[in-house]
Amino acid sequence: MGELDEEFIRGNGLMKDFAKLMGDPEDDFYDRISCAISVYILILFAVLTGGGLNFGRPVQCLHRPEAPEHWIEYYSDRCLAEGTYTTYTTEDPMLEGFEQPELVSELIGYYQWVPYVLALQAYLFLVPKIFWSFCLHFHSFDFISAICDASKLENLFENTGKKHLKELVRHVVRSSDLIRRHKGGLFGMSLSVCHLITKWLYVLNAVGQFFLLVVFVGRGDMMWGYDNFWRAFRLQQSPLFPLESYCTLAVKEGGVNEPTTTRTMQCVLPWNMINEKIYIFLWFWILFVFSMALVSAVVTTAFFALPPLRRHAIYALLQTAPMVGEDTFNKYAIHVFVTKIVRADGLLLLNLIRERSGDIIASQVAYEIWGHIMNEDADLTFEASSEVSNEEREDAVSEVEAAVVARKSQPPVEEGTPKKTKKKNIVYPNLSTSAKIENTDQEA
Repeated sequence: MGELDEEFIRGNGLMKDFAKLMGDPEDDFYDRISCAISVYILILFAVLTGGGLNFGRPVQCLHRPEAPEHWIEYYSDRCLAEGTYTTYTTEDPMLEGFEQPELVSELIGYYQWVPYVLALQAYLFLVPKIFWSFCLHFHSFDFISAICDASKLENLFENTGKKHLKELVRHVVRSSDLIRRHKGGLFGMSLSVCHLITKWLYVLNAVGQFFLLVVFVGRGDMMWGYDNFWRAFRLQQSPLFPLESYCTLAVKEGGVNEPTTTRTMQCVLPWNMINEKIYIFLWFWILFVFSMALVSAVVTTAFFALPPLRRHAIYALLQTAPMVGEDTFNKYAIHVFVTKIVRADGLLLLNLIRERSGDIIASQVAYEIWGHIMNEDADLTFEASSEVSNEEREDAVSEVEAAVVARKSQPPVEEGTPKKTKKKNIVYPNLSTSAKIENTDQEA
């Protein structure tokens, strides 16, 4: 029974582990605003209003003095279930003195449904994340493990960290073998497409949530939140959240065979004091979430759609790596590395690592992948470019493979002996200038 209750509370896995949402490695800063923080806020409001609705006295009505106590409870429960209404007068200033003001009744249909709709909104904020998690789960490469392993680098000592970094990169390359055999690069584009869809789902979700508030409490007025904010600031009563209302019931107080009596009672809605503040806050919050989600979606779309931005991102990461001391990368090599080797999914992995662990860790991973490809998979790099002739490709690959064999055949360096640095120049053909890439490999 305990396990069943736990599964029920956890929502069958859809809303489990709220404490881990903020640190989820598969989300960036903007996703946490649209998902984790919004879910926290809505669940808090749902619990607050649900407690008052189910364990307090959400509706209190004025009854006849001779009404027995059990009838008073019955009236109050029916008024809560069927809903109450408020009245106001409409008067045309131009016709003042000629026509009587018209009395209008407006049903307060949201009052008893507030906690349930808030809980529904919390689940809706999780829909894009569920889609993104679904894509990650069925992808051949384990992004989450790579991101979590990279986050451990900053807590390791220098030698241990270098070893862990090389093992991480080898894991990335080995895990990408299936993609390499089919597409020729380390990564593909499927996860990047899912990531873009997730970003725009957050935008659509915020738009839908905003119009849900407009229909649910705003009576069709999109600016109701702004207007009610100034009303509350001036301590004026809001017509959308009245404290006093009326309830009209048809009852048979004498029994089944007695004629039906219609009674109208004046009621008070104490929780509308809280509901007003909650929904004014949510109106502004959802606008903020929409703006942040829109910025994130536009920037992410531009990043993956424009190759110069991707090349600049990789170049910036490689240049900020601690082991790079000078400009050793040319534009041709960056272009091949980004468009043919790493591709969109590799850039997405580096971006998520940078979001979780910082620029330094992401740059170390990027540089290690660069070095691994240039030193051990140089044939992959040269096969990626149709501009390189077969003879030039074979010469370059043979040169690099010879350097790798020579490096592996060296005896291990004794502890306390300074490590020797071996430099190898790889010439990229078909360049207007004799640009070279200087690869420095230190023996582990």
